[in-house]
Amino acid sequence: MAETEKNAGRNHDTLNLYIDAAGVMLLFLDKQGIIREINRKGCEILGYDEDEILDKKFTDIFLPQAKKDQNQLAFLNYIAESNGTSGSPEFDITTKNGETRTILWQKSIIKGRNEEITGIIISGEDITAIKKLESLLELIRFAFDHSPDQIYFTDNKGEIVYSNSKALESFGIEPGSPVKTTISEINPEISGEAWGKLWSEIKAKGKIRFESVHMYRDGTQYPADTIAHLITHEGIEYACMISRDISEQKKSEDLLRRNEAYLQTLISTIPDLIWLKDKNCSYLACNRMFERFLGSKESEIIGKTDYDFVEREIAEFFHENDRRAIEAGKPTINEEWITFADDGNRAYLETIRMPMYNPDGTLMGVLGIGRDITHRKEMEDMLRNSETQLKKLNEDLKIIIDNAPAMIFYKDNRNNYIKANPAGARAFGLSTGEIEGKNGSELFPKFADMYYMNDLQVINSGKPRFGKIESFPSPTMENLWIRTDEIPLKEQNGHVYGILLFISDITEQKRNEDALKEVNRKLNLLSSITRHDILNQITGAAGYLEIIGLDHEIPEGTKTEEYLQKISKIIETIKRQITFTGYYKDLGEQAPIWFDVRVIIGKVSANLDLDGIELENDINDLEVFADPLFEKVIYNLIDNAIKHGKTLTQISFSIEKRPKEILIICTDNGTGVPDWAKEKIFKREYYQNSGLGLFLSGEILGITGLKIIENGHFGEGARFEIHVPDGKFRISSQLSDQISE
Repeated sequence: MAETEKNAGRNHDTLNLYIDAAGVMLLFLDKQGIIREINRKGCEILGYDEDEILDKKFTDIFLPQAKKDQNQLAFLNYIAESNGTSGSPEFDITTKNGETRTILWQKSIIKGRNEEITGIIISGEDITAIKKLESLLELIRFAFDHSPDQIYFTDNKGEIVYSNSKALESFGIEPGSPVKTTISEINPEISGEAWGKLWSEIKAKGKIRFESVHMYRDGTQYPADTIAHLITHEGIEYACMISRDISEQKKSEDLLRRNEAYLQTLISTIPDLIWLKDKNCSYLACNRMFERFLGSKESEIIGKTDYDFVEREIAEFFHENDRRAIEAGKPTINEEWITFADDGNRAYLETIRMPMYNPDGTLMGVLGIGRDITHRKEMEDMLRNSETQLKKLNEDLKIIIDNAPAMIFYKDNRNNYIKANPAGARAFGLSTGEIEGKNGSELFPKFADMYYMNDLQVINSGKPRFGKIESFPSPTMENLWIRTDEIPLKEQNGHVYGILLFISDITEQKRNEDALKEVNRKLNLLSSITRHDILNQITGAAGYLEIIGLDHEIPEGTKTEEYLQKISKIIETIKRQITFTGYYKDLGEQAPIWFDVRVIIGKVSANLDLDGIELENDINDLEVFADPLFEKVIYNLIDNAIKHGKTLTQISFSIEKRPKEILIICTDNGTGVPDWAKEKIFKREYYQNSGLGLFLSGEILGITGLKIIENGHFGEGARFEIHVPDGKFRISSQLSDQISE
């Protein structure tokens, strides 16, 4: 008995050694689930000492708190199954430090002599690491199948043994179907022989990368970038191929190459000088214009510095400007003269230097752009000279205006006096400071509205008005006579923003004119009396000659008869000349005025008997500055045509614009004027009893600088031209358009 107990104890100790040596967790639970025994591995997994575990209920301590009731029920059901071993379920446990671990469980039921269940032995294998690895493999498989790249494995013969979803889609194979294709079928550029060489390269290098063409099942080809890795699985070598459709990348690369070509063309052809230096001032690139500057090709310039091409002083100047740009860390601008080495031409450049940086922020070099601004500089120099000259001119003009005897005023279009010269201020008994900046209603309350109405006529029409003569009360209440010229001031768009007034004191001139008029009046009275007396005497003499003829006392055919006839003709000539002078007694007596030519022609023709002759008047909106007897000139032209045209049926008036003058043309379809008489008809001699009329017409026109000629063709009709110089005529804008056409 003692020996038996001794052997039993020895067996128990041996059993404990085996249990502690086990590589899995072993638990002995009684019928209530109380832990009665646990091995060393179990304590290690759970993180507790043995005495912290024994006599504790397993489900209360080691099952996770989350879903604890559900976990307890599942675990208890597993334990309560009566069969000896029942599968290998997985349950999570919670360790002492709160870590959750996954355990693969197995159980054995302990029964007594009466087959009564007395307890249970549970073994648990910690498979936490395996589960994590499985999860990781699941993630890898998901990433593999959902990768946007084509991933496939080939053997050494080029047969594809496995593909991900993207590759299957590319090969035209339904998911789940066996992959039966080769590299040559998806890549027409790789034949069997080519694959052999490619496989050798993969084996030699372990990893290669290449671009080729892939083909879809429908025959569509596309560029692909492929990375091939050599791998070994269960002693068999495979190539793991990762291919990517680079169609968009190729398009982008093509677009980039085209843009680079465009940019290179632009840089090469742009008239600016462009260059790029590294941080040591060695040239990295340049354009054609810069090649002209240094007289060398880009390939000869790259890698060299300014010292290799220009004088040392100039090279140091360039380097100093580069250094300033680098120190500033931003674009700098300077101007400099350069000489082109290829043709010696000098140019003035505006140069921009800009520091250039690498992607990591380190300095790469300096970019330079030089623009030829020689013309601009010349224009600026000319502008400065013009400004100097203008300043001098303004100073001279101010001196002239300030010392001019005429009154000069500059007003805006709201009747405000902007500027006045001293003469103008003195005329009103004020200083220039008292006038400038004031409104006309403040300065001259009694006359402001009247003056402003005159100004508005010029402002609204946009046309100047010259020679307005009016009386003007001076500050001393002396009545003065003034002559006013009003000129509108216009912006480039034609808007009138003000008016310039030149006012001359013509009081003395007016007095002299009045005195001259009085003298002329008296002379005209005397000449009128004298003409009357002479005409009476001539009329008496003519009467006596007529009586002599009626008495028949003078024999016919005698010299006496001949002399008496000549005396009679002379008397008639004297009578006609004296009568003619009466018509022009007022020549030059009155001041010239502006005539509307169309109105004058209409007025004269209405007072003449045209007797069926057609008169055309094609003149509109033309005014000429002439002596008040200008109407007599038009009368003579029409009257002479009627009297001497013989076959006349038509008279026409028109105009012709020429440089610096305008012509008033009078033509008819009569016999015309012989060439030998074209000049004589304007002299003081008779030509068909019309000489004095055309002579005096020329004199009337000559008072204001106008002249008349005849240049028609004899037999075709007469053509008289009145030449009116610039400043002696006014035309409307509409007429200006007509005559310019």
